[in-house]
Amino acid sequence: MTTPNYPYGEPNNQGDGANIPFDANQGSPYAAQQPGFQDPYNTGYTGGFENSPLNAPKNTAAAWALGLGIASLVALVAVVSAVIAPVIAIAGIIVSIIALVKAKNINGPNKRKGFAITGLILSILTLLITAAIFIIFVVVLSNSGLQECATLVDPAAQQQCVEDLFN
Repeated sequence: MTTPNYPYGEPNNQGDGANIPFDANQGSPYAAQQPGFQDPYNTGYTGGFENSPLNAPKNTAAAWALGLGIASLVALVAVVSAVIAPVIAIAGIIVSIIALVKAKNINGPNKRKGFAITGLILSILTLLITAAIFIIFVVVLSNSGLQECATLVDPAAQQQCVEDLFN
């Protein structure tokens, strides 16, 4: 007998066999392929499409290169971490080169070649700005006369020389 709650017969009714629960893993050709795989919906489906765009390889090194390029520029602007900026920039250059080499082997939109090029440009720009600041600092320091004060042996004479320069 069928009711609106059980249109295919009462549960555990073995009368016509129409209400026996379906087990997709019983006799499924996919069940033995992946031991330990639990199919929560008992569909027998075990994986995605092999050629799906979601399964395409991505150039994650390019994203890291862009992040390091931006981080090196931000570290340069932040006066507190300006000493770390060249180290981050050198790491950004290395990762950018690795990302550009990886991009040769990847087809499609996941190449992220633009990320790698932008990271390389930002890292090189950071190194150039750091080198320019260092050169300017050395030139200003060498023309200030502090080298003459450093040649004095007596600490009191060095202190007097420095005070005379800045006053």
